[in-house]
Amino acid sequence: MAIEKRKVYHLTYDSEVFGRIGGWVIKLEGSNKIINRYGFKEDAVYYKSRELRMKWKGKKELAQLIIHRKDGRFHSERTYGKDPVGRKG
Repeated sequence: MAIEKRKVYHLTYDSEVFGRIGGWVIKLEGSNKIINRYGFKEDAVYYKSRELRMKWKGKKELAQLIIHRKDGRFHSERTYGKDPVGRKG
């Protein structure tokens, strides 16, 4: 049985995403391509979490959303499917 690879998404602040007004972007780990843009962090967490939860329930796709603070430091994470090996919580 093949081990399914978990898709890891990062939510970070980008000061140039909407021109002079900054915003929140979601990128797939290892890529610089912006997948989604949001004006508010709360909206980004809500909509991306909802999307990943639906994919997990429907297709059993493994995913993880890593949420960063405005300064780039780690804030929290949301995991869909089994927790990664070796991680507490």
